Amino acid sequence: MPCPDCGSWLRDCCKKKKDVQRDSITEAEETLEQLEQFEESKELTLEPRFLPLTFVPDIIIEEILNESFRTIPYQIRNEAVILIADVCGFTSLTESYCQKGTIGIEELARVLNGYMSTLAAMLLDAGGDILNFAGDAFLVYWKETDNAIIKAYMCAIALQTHVCLQEKNLDGTLKVKIGIGKGNAITWILGTPQDFLLFVMAGHGIAEAHQAEEMCNSGDIIVSKSIFTSLQAIGAETFTTTELVDGFVKISNYGAGSSTEPYPERIKEFKLCAKEHITLSKFFLIPSLRGLETVEELSYVSELTMYSIKSFCWVASGTCFCGLVGHPQRQEYTVIGNRVNLAARIMVKYKEEPIVLDSTTYHLSRETLGDACFYRLPARKMKGIESAGNIYAYRIKSLK
Repeated sequence: MPCPDCGSWLRDCCKKKKDVQRDSITEAEETLEQLEQFEESKELTLEPRFLPLTFVPDIIIEEILNESFRTIPYQIRNEAVILIADVCGFTSLTESYCQKGTIGIEELARVLNGYMSTLAAMLLDAGGDILNFAGDAFLVYWKETDNAIIKAYMCAIALQTHVCLQEKNLDGTLKVKIGIGKGNAITWILGTPQDFLLFVMAGHGIAEAHQAEEMCNSGDIIVSKSIFTSLQAIGAETFTTTELVDGFVKISNYGAGSSTEPYPERIKEFKLCAKEHITLSKFFLIPSLRGLETVEELSYVSELTMYSIKSFCWVASGTCFCGLVGHPQRQEYTVIGNRVNLAARIMVKYKEEPIVLDSTTYHLSRETLGDACFYRLPARKMKGIESAGNIYAYRIKSLK
């Protein structure tokens, strides 16, 4: 029977109408999805007024919102899962760009931001609170809940296997070593609210994660005994284990983690902050960052410069990358270079001496202070430092 509208057989005509109807529904659904994605992307676009909050971790923003620390010092105690992710390869990469002089700064900043921004996005997307950046390392916190350990563990696997991160690792130049621990984490907020505020953290959970990370070679995941016991309890045993000293366990031969693009939504939390909360958060920033008013200004913050790195009176000097590292939703001003690593190693290896210097600092200081103020220390092997050069101590003449 022919269709009165088009003259074709009715059966064929109805089929065409259904196809058209289906196509129009599909098209409408796709259009709606695109509009939702567009609206969501607008919602997650950083407004300039929220810029100071990107330099402060969630644990501090929460205290600001609660108006908790009216008296300083203020202490926060929690049980937590702690992950330390240390990127291997950036130090030597920074040295090579330093040799190019100022022309290398844009290239280095682009490489750093490409890799570190993706890594930070994955940590945020896994629910981690990035407490701080120590050069090219991340200290990440999950308040201990039923699923905090599995979140941290799956995040660690993703950092080692995720395609979007592997694509940016410069042909295998960059690798991550990861330590995970758990236990109490104590945060102190110090300073004066009208001038400058800072927070410091310590506790068993951080010590465990640090000890685990210290055992790592590049590409390793090492967890404390308490983390491993919890992984066994929840049945997460699709991996090979190697027992290490003090009960620590190296995880290997694990399957790939999530392959979905990380999509952190921390900006949604920023919208809970009123103007006075944002103003208070600025006191946790170093002075040079407090005056930033637009995202575009961030590009002028990074530089290659000569620095003396002080690590509780252990000093090393040299050219370093100084600038912003991280993700637009969580970033920090930090310093990266082999002098940073050397200062940290000197602090550990010569802790019996009050003031210790590398050879560069010694040569820069002796003309003013005189050779009699220094004495050379015996050489000691330092992890990750091939050639530390001569190490000197400053001779303190009196307790005054």
